[in-house]
Amino acid sequence: MAAAAFDIAMVGSHAYGLFMDCERLPAPGESIIGWNFRRPDDGGKGSNQAICAGKLGATVLFIGKVGDDPPADHLFDWFRRSNVDSRFLYREPGIHTGVGFVIIDRRGEVIIASDMGANARLSRAEIEATIEAMRGARFFMTQFELPPELALFAARRAKQEGLTTVLAPAPMVALPDEKLGFIDIVTPNETEARLLAGHGPDETIAPKQLAARIRDRWRIDNVVITRGRDGVYALCAGSVHELPIFPVEVVNTTGAGDAFTAGLVVALSRGLDWPAALEIGSAVAAISVQFDATWPAYPTVEQLRAFMAGRGRLCRL
Repeated sequence: MAAAAFDIAMVGSHAYGLFMDCERLPAPGESIIGWNFRRPDDGGKGSNQAICAGKLGATVLFIGKVGDDPPADHLFDWFRRSNVDSRFLYREPGIHTGVGFVIIDRRGEVIIASDMGANARLSRAEIEATIEAMRGARFFMTQFELPPELALFAARRAKQEGLTTVLAPAPMVALPDEKLGFIDIVTPNETEARLLAGHGPDETIAPKQLAARIRDRWRIDNVVITRGRDGVYALCAGSVHELPIFPVEVVNTTGAGDAFTAGLVVALSRGLDWPAALEIGSAVAAISVQFDATWPAYPTVEQLRAFMAGRGRLCRL
């Protein structure tokens, strides 16, 4: 029997969120009073990207691990409703599903601390067991909320099977001293880009220099840097693309980078060129930051088309 066809295969993380609002983000060692504590049970870079891509109409095969607990049940339910195949979302008793603590200030800026729990128990053997199904996909996505050596192993295997590989290098970690030519596309934010380029996290480096350095240092052909309010800088197949943001009222930036990457990859999977795909990624991210919760904020294709049409832009998805 031929393998089922997927737009995207993902070896990904999941960590549900515990959220609290505050006037401003605390300084180191400072205690502040917050409000509006809530547990919406969404979050995790892998599950964010999978659900966002699924809501945009992509077929997604998700490979990961959760605990045998209620937050895992919640994820399975969302995957069922979001076009995400969870046959390789493994459950492990005796360990909790990943969890993140998120503080959001009045500008929508966030700080996050995570305990990845069951994510760290995913094994190479469990990934190998998915290869036949993974062969039916065109794109592969992963992130560094998983152990980085495992994420890179999975990306290398996906590349060997002919998939186009996409790495969201977050949270940024120390990497092995090897070239990453099996990664086709990398999507860091500016801080992650500085670290990938070998600079300090707070150094002021022009995005042109960062992108070129990442390409040359790691042998990754397509470097897409998300710059928050400054838009996107991309060095893709030797061409430079710079895009401004879609101006919106920001409520919560949690998961916006994941929304961008998911939108970008869905657009590329539909055969769109780089300028159109980057614009769609930016539009999906802009929609996502206007709402309090993460997964409900991710748009459908119809919502994306309406958003872009309202700003005089054509959505070709």
